[in-house]
Amino acid sequence: MAAFTRTPLRVTDSANAVISGGKLRLYDAGTTNLTPVFSDAGLTTPLTNPVVAASNGWLPMIYAAEGTAVDGAFLDASNNVLSGQSFEDSVFVGDNSGDIERDFGANGRFSVNADTGGMPNVEFGDPTGDDTGGEGRIGGWAGTQGDALELDFATVSSTGS
Repeated sequence: MAAFTRTPLRVTDSANAVISGGKLRLYDAGTTNLTPVFSDAGLTTPLTNPVVAASNGWLPMIYAAEGTAVDGAFLDASNNVLSGQSFEDSVFVGDNSGDIERDFGANGRFSVNADTGGMPNVEFGDPTGDDTGGEGRIGGWAGTQGDALELDFATVSSTGS
């Protein structure tokens, strides 16, 4: 079992307005074959494909076999592809092991990983691979200011200024 790396997702238009009756259609990568998707981690309860969003635009969690690579498109209620709302080569990944890494075009890189001693790290950087610099933000949803941030550690240290 594996969860879709892009969930949770909300079906919206280019102005970020919720699409009533919006959907997500998933294809086996590089084909026009619909990908079998499921509502549960055990892959026992199939979802329709395209997957239909709730009235508030949010799609349910989507599961498929580990490593399944998909292309996808967001649709309106009439199954028309929303302009600029498609993607290629996303992968269903397991939820219990391995690093999480994500490049964001020319804007940055994010990673959750462990160092050689097993200590977890959350890292930001530029996507050039030179392991220098980078900026990141922790805040509220959709670029808003968060209400509070709690760090629950006996000691906190920082490097730099």
